[in-house]
Amino acid sequence: ADLSAEPSLAFDIEAVPYAGGSEALSAPQVAGAMLGAMRRHAEAAAEGAPITRWVLAAPPAIRKEGFAALLDAAVVGGLADGDAERIDVVDSLDAAASVYAPTHRPKDPSSGPSRVLIVDVGYAFTSAGVYELPAEGVPTRLSLAHDSVGARDLDRILWEHCAAELQAKHGTRVAPRTKPARRLMEEVVKCKKILSTIASCSLELECFGEEERDIRLGLTRAQFEEMAETHVERVAAVVRRAVAEAGACAPAEELRAVEGI
Repeated sequence: ADLSAEPSLAFDIEAVPYAGGSEALSAPQVAGAMLGAMRRHAEAAAEGAPITRWVLAAPPAIRKEGFAALLDAAVVGGLADGDAERIDVVDSLDAAASVYAPTHRPKDPSSGPSRVLIVDVGYAFTSAGVYELPAEGVPTRLSLAHDSVGARDLDRILWEHCAAELQAKHGTRVAPRTKPARRLMEEVVKCKKILSTIASCSLELECFGEEERDIRLGLTRAQFEEMAETHVERVAAVVRRAVAEAGACAPAEELRAVEGI
C-alpha cells in the first residue's frame, strides 16, 4: 500500500512501527493497508483475469465523510491504479437490496411491488430499511434507520465478563491492548460463535498470563443473552424506527419478508 498518499479525512492514531521507523497513520491509511491485502487476494482469485472496477460497500451510518475516507483508503491500497474512477463506494443496505431483489421481486407486474425489511447487523453499525421491489428496475428505499451497535459490542461485553472472571477466580489481570488481551478476545469470539448454536461452551486459555497457567472458563447462552440484552434492544429499536418511518407507504402487516444480513 502507498502510505504516503494524503487522505482528505484524517483521524490520527498512535504511532506504529513502519518501514524501519515510527509513524502516526491516519484511519484511511490503516484501512488502505487492509484493502491492499484484500486486493492481492482478489487478484489471486481472479487467476490473471483483469479487474477493471472495484466496488466497496459501506454502512449508510458513516455518511458522506466516511464514504470519502473509504475512497481515500482504496486509493492508498492501490485499487485506483492511477484512476480513481475505477472505484465505487456504495451503501451496503442498498447493495443488499439489489442482490436480494432479482430472486424476490414480483413475477407478475400487475400485482404491484412487494415490500421487504432488510436488516444489516455489522461489526460496528446496525442498519435497517424498508424497500419496495418492483417487478422490473431497481429497489426503492422507503425508510432508513441505524445505530452504532454491532458485533464489536457483543465481543466487548463478553471480553469484559471473562476478564473479570479471570481476575476474581484466578487472580489474573488482563490489561487492555496487550498480547494476553488479544488472545482473550480471540477465544471470546470463538465462544460467541459457538453459543449461537449450542447452549454452553468452555473458553480455554493455555499457558496464559505471567504464570503461564492453563485456565478454563464456562459460558452459557443464557449468560450471554442477559449481558447482551441492552444491545439487542438497541438493534430492535433500529428495526422499529425503520418500520415506523416507512409508515403508510409500507405498513408492518404488508411487509412480505424480513431479510437479515
